[in-house]
Amino acid sequence: MIRDQDKEYYENKAAMKKKEKLWKTKEWLLIRDLRDALKIIDQLRTEKESLEEQKNEEIRKIKAQLQKRKEAETQFSSKEFLPPGSPQIAKPFMEAEVYYSGNSTTTPKVKKVTNQLYNAKVEFEIPNCPMFGTTVVIDTGASTCCINKKVIPEEAMEPLNHYVFFNGLNSRQQATSNEAVRAMRNLQEIIQCKAQI
Repeated sequence: MIRDQDKEYYENKAAMKKKEKLWKTKEWLLIRDLRDALKIIDQLRTEKESLEEQKNEEIRKIKAQLQKRKEAETQFSSKEFLPPGSPQIAKPFMEAEVYYSGNSTTTPKVKKVTNQLYNAKVEFEIPNCPMFGTTVVIDTGASTCCINKKVIPEEAMEPLNHYVFFNGLNSRQQATSNEAVRAMRNLQEIIQCKAQI
């Protein structure tokens, strides 16, 4: 009986040692897994910080590019128009240098004209009619010009001999009268030549 008790005691002790070993290996595995997880978390944190820095750098670059474009557009738009000054009479002209060499003549190419809008004050001088002026919006891409009927004296008006319609977004209106041909020709020349006003 004592032997059986000793045997049982040693078996229990051996089983306890096995369990302790098993728990130690499980603890060690858990600790190892936790360390690996902490390393991965640190790596992810550093990657996140580097991505944030890259994002901030890209945002700074894009803002700088936008600022440069804005400055360039501002410079371009400020060069387009002359500063307001005394009224001038617009006379169409086009200067071109002509080069002669032997029997041939060459001229530099004319720059492409783009369609643009100009806000200008125009004064009309028509024979047998008092001089009148108005503020106009000149559309260089338009094929028809129009002007407010209230600023034109009666002597400068004549009836239309053809139909002219002005189409708006939600409207269509027919013109009823025609300004004197010379005045319209003057305005057309301003539009075509883009003379400085």
